[in-house]
Amino acid sequence: MPVRAPGEGPAVRATEPLRPELVSRPGADAEALAHEDSLLIAEQVRGLPQRQREVIVCRYSLDLTERQTAELLEVSIGSVKKHASRALAALHDRMEVAP
Repeated sequence: MPVRAPGEGPAVRATEPLRPELVSRPGADAEALAHEDSLLIAEQVRGLPQRQREVIVCRYSLDLTERQTAELLEVSIGSVKKHASRALAALHDRMEVAP
């Protein structure tokens, strides 16, 4: 074990570089906050009108394109865009997201 005199700094030096998967991995606090954010977003989405909620789920949870969403919901692409825009604006207002 290395010995050091007081005030000489750390006695141990890293001999191996840190592994990237350990450095970039979020800690438990970050995971807990992400989970809380997900619950908050889900709660706010549930409060949207039905069509807006459907569009948001298709576009952002199911990762469907505007065309796929329109076909699934049997509406026009313009309707998908309108409902997505209104839903995102409502979520933005409700969640007080900074610009």
